[in-house]
Amino acid sequence: MCSHLKEADLGGAQMGRACLRLCDLEKANLGNACLEEADLVRSNLERASLSGAGLYDADLEGTIGLTVQQVKSANNWELAHYDPEFRRRLGLPDEQ
Repeated sequence: MCSHLKEADLGGAQMGRACLRLCDLEKANLGNACLEEADLVRSNLERASLSGAGLYDADLEGTIGLTVQQVKSANNWELAHYDPEFRRRLGLPDEQ
């Protein structure tokens, strides 16, 4: 569990495998950050910038405020983990 990072500038940060579960990242800049294999379960990503962020194998299940546009501005978004309903909104098949 992490503390509040609301409006934090984490652009370009190397956060692969980071535990950001339940983190308040509202309006945070995560642009071009490495979030590969990061745990973002139930984090608040409302109005956070994910542009160019690496989402390979990141866990975004139960996130708050996440939009399709945010996700699709990131890299490897197709390889991240989402709730089943959000996967459908992204046009992805159900996870196996």
